Amino acid sequence: MKRANYKILYAVMVVLIFGLLFSGSNNIKADTITGKNNNNITVIAHRGIYFNEPENSLEAIEDSIKHKVDYAEIDVQETNDGVVVLMHDKNLRRLAGVNKTVDELSYNDIEKLNISRGIFNKKKITRIPTLNSVIRKCDNRVKLIIEIKPYGNTVDLTNKVVDIIKKNNFEKKCLVHSMSYRILVQVKSLDSEIKTGYIVCRPVRNLSAFNVDFFSVRNICATKKVVSIIHSKHKKIFVWTVDNPYAMQHVVSLKADGIITDRPSILMGKRVNKVTKAKKF
Repeated sequence: MKRANYKILYAVMVVLIFGLLFSGSNNIKADTITGKNNNNITVIAHRGIYFNEPENSLEAIEDSIKHKVDYAEIDVQETNDGVVVLMHDKNLRRLAGVNKTVDELSYNDIEKLNISRGIFNKKKITRIPTLNSVIRKCDNRVKLIIEIKPYGNTVDLTNKVVDIIKKNNFEKKCLVHSMSYRILVQVKSLDSEIKTGYIVCRPVRNLSAFNVDFFSVRNICATKKVVSIIHSKHKKIFVWTVDNPYAMQHVVSLKADGIITDRPSILMGKRVNKVTKAKKF
C-alpha cells in the first residue's frame, strides 16, 4: 500500500475512534442515570443554573425555572446596611472584580457591581440580587434551598432571612441549610415551619446530635452507611456537588434523596421524559 493510502487510512481510524468516544460520552448523559430511585431523586441546581449566566443571579434562577428543577440552591450574606443579597464568596473579587467583602459595602455600592465582568457576555451587565427579589422571581415556579453563609453578624442575617421568608409566605417553598448549626437552631426558634439542614463537609461521628430535617452531605462523605444512618432517623440526605454522570449514578445507587449539581440537565434526562415528580418534603 502506498504511503498516501496509509495516511488516509490512519486519518479515517482516528476519526472513527474519536467518534466512538464522543458517542459513548453522549450515551452516558442519556442512559447512565438509571435505577428505581432515579425518577424520585430531587434535582437541585447549585447556585442556580449558571452555565450561561453568573451564579446566584436572577438570570441563573430564571434558567432553573426554565429547566424545571425541583430546587435552586443559593447563598446569602448581608451588606453593611442590613440588606440580604446573594453571594457565595466572602470576598467580591472573583465575581465582581472588587477586593472587598460583602459586609464592607452598602447595598447602594453592591447594586452597582457587575458580576458578569465580560465572562459570559462582554456587553452584558448582571447585578447582585437581593433575597427578596429572588423569592419574588420564583413566584411558585421553583423552590429554593437557602444557604446562610457564616460570615459577619450571622444573628442579624438569620433574623432577616427568616423575616423575608415569612413576609413572602415562603416557608413551605424553601429549605434553609448552613455549615453553622447555631444558625439552624436560630432559624427553628424563629419559625418552626421552616425545614433546616446541616451541611456536612467532613465525616461526622454523631449525626443524631443535629436536630435538623435533612443533611446536605459532601460527595466524598456520602456512603451507604451515612445514607442508612440518616434515613434511620427519618431524615433526608442531599449530596453535593455532583457533576460527573458516573458519580451521579453512584449517588442514585446509594438511594440518596437529592443531588445538588451544576449540571442538572444530565440528572433530569430520563425523569423529564417521564414527567415524574420528585418526592418533596
